[in-house]
Amino acid sequence: MKLKKVHRVLEFNQSPPWLKQDIDFNTQKRTQAKNAFDKDFFKLMNNSVFGKTMEKLRKRVDVRLVTDEEKLLKLASKPTFISSKICNDNLVAVHKIKETLPLNRPAYVGMCILDLSKALMYDFHHNYIKKKYGDKAKLLFTNSDSLTYEIQADDVYKDFWNDKEMFDNSDYPKHSKYYDESNKKVIGKFKDETCGTPIVGLRSKMYSYVKDGNKGSRTAKGPKLSFIKNMLKTCGKKVENDSFRKPDIIKYSDLVKQSKKKTI
Repeated sequence: MKLKKVHRVLEFNQSPPWLKQDIDFNTQKRTQAKNAFDKDFFKLMNNSVFGKTMEKLRKRVDVRLVTDEEKLLKLASKPTFISSKICNDNLVAVHKIKETLPLNRPAYVGMCILDLSKALMYDFHHNYIKKKYGDKAKLLFTNSDSLTYEIQADDVYKDFWNDKEMFDNSDYPKHSKYYDESNKKVIGKFKDETCGTPIVGLRSKMYSYVKDGNKGSRTAKGPKLSFIKNMLKTCGKKVENDSFRKPDIIKYSDLVKQSKKKTI
């Protein structure tokens, strides 16, 4: 990525750090967690705050459940009326535009969080991975908080261990020589999530990887969640085995069609 032009600059001051106490508390509790539920709970406690700062209030809807005919006619005659749906003989749901919409979310907070996170990821990619491996490192895909690489190296785990101050190695098996708790759940440290697992990537937002114990991630923007859960693992294996043939795809074309202009 090359920066060609700066249109405007937004400056902010982090003092006083009004969220620091809560973020640090949740991070500490996540570090001390003994099970997956507690880990995910305290992670969500932090993430949900960010989500609320970026909430799209304009997408909220106003739905009234009406049991009185006179009230229904009154709501339907207003310019804010959008549609109605009959639930049963005595109940109608009325969808209307919100008459007042207070934009009271600090979107600048979420924007700054995203900017800082992207700065961290770009710094890791350009000033560590590309500087260390050059053309031997290929960025396969990225999402909001992770980078997936194909790296050609004699021992990439040894390389990462030599620079362990940049990584959180607490998820490796405790018997592994690369296991280390010094950066456990430290914000801003990178973690090896897939442990060298083969990844099938068809295009943007359409990939699959499966780790030991049938765990992993399967993503496909557009198709139903049930299709993703039940079929993408099978499709991934067919791609790996070089037997991803047209008849296998047609079988699920009615589900894949829902995605916007996706091609296989």
